[in-house]
Amino acid sequence: MVSTSRLRPYQVEAVEGIETAWARHGSTLVVAATGTGKTQIFAHVIRERLSLGRAIVIAHREELIEQAAHRVAEIAECHVDIEMADRRAGDGTMWGGAPLVVASIQSLNSRDRLQRFDPDEYATLVVDEAHHATADAYRRVIEYFRRNPNLKLLGVTATPDRKDEEALGQIFTSVAYDYEIIDAVIDGWLVRPLCRTVKLAGLDLSGVRTTAGDFNGRDLESALRANENLEAIAAATIEHAGNRATIVFSDSVTDTERVYEGEGDERELVETIVREGNAPKLTEMLNGHRPGCARLIHGRTPKDERRELISNFRAGGFQFLVNVGVATEGFDAPETACIVLARPTKSRALCSQMCGRGTRPTGAIADLLGELPNDVARREAIADSTKPDLLIVDFTDNTDRHDLIHPPDILGGRVSDRAVEQVKADCQGKPTDIIEALGNADDAIRHNDELQAARDRAGVKARQKYSDRDPFAIYGLSRRARHGYEPDQPPEDWQVEKLERWGVKGAHKLDWSGAQQIIDEYRSRARRGLCTIKQQAILRKHGYEGDVTYETARAALDEISKAWR
Repeated sequence: MVSTSRLRPYQVEAVEGIETAWARHGSTLVVAATGTGKTQIFAHVIRERLSLGRAIVIAHREELIEQAAHRVAEIAECHVDIEMADRRAGDGTMWGGAPLVVASIQSLNSRDRLQRFDPDEYATLVVDEAHHATADAYRRVIEYFRRNPNLKLLGVTATPDRKDEEALGQIFTSVAYDYEIIDAVIDGWLVRPLCRTVKLAGLDLSGVRTTAGDFNGRDLESALRANENLEAIAAATIEHAGNRATIVFSDSVTDTERVYEGEGDERELVETIVREGNAPKLTEMLNGHRPGCARLIHGRTPKDERRELISNFRAGGFQFLVNVGVATEGFDAPETACIVLARPTKSRALCSQMCGRGTRPTGAIADLLGELPNDVARREAIADSTKPDLLIVDFTDNTDRHDLIHPPDILGGRVSDRAVEQVKADCQGKPTDIIEALGNADDAIRHNDELQAARDRAGVKARQKYSDRDPFAIYGLSRRARHGYEPDQPPEDWQVEKLERWGVKGAHKLDWSGAQQIIDEYRSRARRGLCTIKQQAILRKHGYEGDVTYETARAALDEISKAWR
């Protein structure tokens, strides 16, 4: 049993879920929102397994590797080796070798470097940002270490994209825990996101091709390049951001075009045209509105300069940090109170990464939250802080394409798709509290569905037995779509046993995903001190609306019981 004394309640549940999954499977996946402490979770798991053998953590960016090495060393109380670029991990012999190695996937894909590691020495393999694990580079390394049949594999991610979910389910054969942004906001660990969608009248993405699941970079750059589009983005950013520290996600730094003359063997390169990309232009336009307010960073910005810019941004030296491909995984700036999505996307993973850069509370409040007694106190502390919410300014085109990903898409994992579509429409032109709007829309849709179901039942003479009904209908829950990484199978015995122990009727009729959704709902309500879904369903029949605490529900049910005696 892993010691969980320093973990938050949901982190305890995640660790316990990993133990349960590993008792039946060799691999498992944890999905946890950005800012909820994925490293904290797997560090505690590693600490308790070091007695079984060495552990290795794989990541793909220097920031992630350094963060993981520092944090896991602190929690696991052990020496850590790093395998990255010119840094080499010890080989585990009597002459050296730490019990834990944090390695870059790029280094491990060197055959000579990978073969320095003996799979039989390793008991635990953790893949950080596991949504990348579907790539061939990761598959090769995972297959190498899984030559050891006793190895346990854990993937952790905040952003499994649906286009990769099925493949992700082939690598991680079980799901230990799923804790989404909406859960963390309701539980009082992350700030509430507000969304304001701005339609660009001059932007038409209908001709932009799709490459590897997202918009083709060259096509998207051309579509956005028109000055009226960039100027509209700059003006709206200045208007809506106010004085908030803001990260702007743009799409390109430079664009190179080669001009040739002649045909076939006579073809010659006569000119190379280098155009300034959209990100530098957008930075210039922001500074045109307010001199000195914006700076630009991108993948080719020297590391020292990048660190200085980020440090200056966090200290309030300038307001707008325009970036291309930098402020995503591993980037930490809790002071960020506004996110500007100046590049449309079809990728849930990318949209989640961008929005997740601003959901953390400020440092002082984040340290305080763990000392507060419940979700209400945590939400109040955040609301009273210097960063009570996060504003997301989301730009969309004029064609209303339905395959664009917007903030409600990544926040609506616990509600119906109809509620998500309704909220996406509501965000047009005004700041919308996404969590509240999703909840209200889902409640309204569920209520209308219940009324329609009641009307349908009124015309049916032979009533269906209560015990034979779908648990989602019994307890008034909205069924979300099955995630591709979740097993497409009946519920496991432990899921049915847990639900039946809680008094949930019809658990055996669910699939794995449905059973897990109800388990997650029970856990979420318990963390917040709310009544169970079973209690809530009974109270609703007696005229009670909304959520009540567990103790209030018990008292109310006692009164209802006395009235029927």
